[in-house]
Amino acid sequence: MRGVVIFIALTFAMVLCAEEIPHASPIRNSTIKDIRRSPAYKQIDSAPRAHGFRRVSTGVRRAPESPRSPPKPRPVPMRAPLSVVPIPIPSLIPMNIPPMPTVTFPPMNTISLPTLPTIEMPTLPTFTMPPSFQRLMGITTPRSKILHGDNLDRPVGFERENRTDRKANHDQQPVNENKGLSSVRSRLPKFVDHSKDIVVSPEHNADWIVPFRKSFSSAQDLFVQAQENLKKLSEEPDVDVKLKIYALFKQATSGDVTGNRPNVMDFAGRAKFDAWANVKGISQNDAMIKYAQLIESLGNADMITQQKGVVPDGLKPVPGLDVTIEGKVFKITLNRPKKFNALTFDMYNGIIAALEASSANKTTVVTVITGAGNFFCSGNDLSNFSKAVSASKAEVKAMAEEAAIVLQKYIQAYIDHDKPLIALINGPAVGIAVTVLPLFDAVLSTDKSSFHTPFATLGQSPEGASSYTFPITMGQLKASEVLLFSKKLSAAEALERGLITEVIPDAEFASTSANIVKQYADLPPETLRINKGLLRSLHKDALTKTNEVECATIKERWQSKECASAIAAFLSRSK
Repeated sequence: MRGVVIFIALTFAMVLCAEEIPHASPIRNSTIKDIRRSPAYKQIDSAPRAHGFRRVSTGVRRAPESPRSPPKPRPVPMRAPLSVVPIPIPSLIPMNIPPMPTVTFPPMNTISLPTLPTIEMPTLPTFTMPPSFQRLMGITTPRSKILHGDNLDRPVGFERENRTDRKANHDQQPVNENKGLSSVRSRLPKFVDHSKDIVVSPEHNADWIVPFRKSFSSAQDLFVQAQENLKKLSEEPDVDVKLKIYALFKQATSGDVTGNRPNVMDFAGRAKFDAWANVKGISQNDAMIKYAQLIESLGNADMITQQKGVVPDGLKPVPGLDVTIEGKVFKITLNRPKKFNALTFDMYNGIIAALEASSANKTTVVTVITGAGNFFCSGNDLSNFSKAVSASKAEVKAMAEEAAIVLQKYIQAYIDHDKPLIALINGPAVGIAVTVLPLFDAVLSTDKSSFHTPFATLGQSPEGASSYTFPITMGQLKASEVLLFSKKLSAAEALERGLITEVIPDAEFASTSANIVKQYADLPPETLRINKGLLRSLHKDALTKTNEVECATIKERWQSKECASAIAAFLSRSK
């Protein structure tokens, strides 16, 4: 059917074109022929040009011709249009398309975001440089604002003065004012405004020089304050510390050591000279600071030592001595670990009072003496004898008599103590800490302990009734080896000679010794008192007599030249 329709349409179009072409072609052909025949036109060249022709004059005038009327077009007869039979187009076949199903999406779950906590940023402190320091560092107010009189941004304290005013002010000042800053002033820069010939002098606006002033004055202030704090120490420093204090004091006040070294017989002067020479080259300002730091360290150690436990029975606190009651145990602790628990005169009197208080106490069963740190006791603190080195004979005699009285009371307190007395030797023991051990009822020692009695080395004689107890305990020859020739015993040797009861490994010493002491304390207290009285009664009179003799002997030895020389040599030893 489509092919038929197309054929009919093409046929109809060809008929219309055939009717139009014959009418158009004769008109065009006749017009061209008439133009070519006209004598007024001549073809130029063989090649056609635009408009192809031009008018050529023949030399003969002719009368103008009447314009030719254009040919009338031939009327074209109208023809009836070709009738076209309409072609029926078949309608589209209807299709039953099922409706699309409706898709229902589930509602989205609402997600609630947690509220972030509000963080408050701290306000930073505002730091403002001193004006003159700002100018020194180049942080200055713009010059235009200063010249135009705008003082809004002008640093506070920004002062200017003419050279003449500055000279006049300088003449009015005292001559010695700020003399210590003269060397600093000479190096201070001058800020000059060349437009007005004005100088900003930091000497009169030197708020940034305050740190220099403080550094110079603070060392002096600390030095003076340290001298006052030295007098407030509850415990006198040992000899080595005293020599350091002396050396720094002399270096701070007098500078480097001068003069010749004292002779060999002047032990004290020689030790002081050597100590002063050791700090040679230190500036006086640094010496003041080191002196203050040393005194401060002594004060801090003194405060730590004074932090005691509960002192029973109204006993007065003693520096270096802790007295406490732990259940059925009356405990005395030597607490001077930095001085190896060396005994001072105050500690002697404190231990005497503590032993008497323990005997009178009815709630405790046993008395325990031990040391703090890694040392049990290093014997007498030789600072007790430091004054005797440079004292007169009368002064040395008075000090020796006083020390002998204290020593005799101290040993007698051990002899008269009626409770079981237990020693916990936690480290090395020296001197009187060894000689009193036979007066104890039980001695527990760590395997790292040692026992030394250097009486011959120091020019002294034995004390603690050891001249009576040691030969009984270990025999005459073994006692002589220890007391005469200063043989040092290990823990095992001391156990073999009967000087101690038991040796305990150092790692287990604290727990094991505590368990043993607890077992002793659980025994009937009255029975322990009676039994100890029986054992001590056989030797008590002899011990008391020996104590008197030994104290009288050692009093004489303290006044001898050998003892003075030995102590002086020990005090001046180099470490």
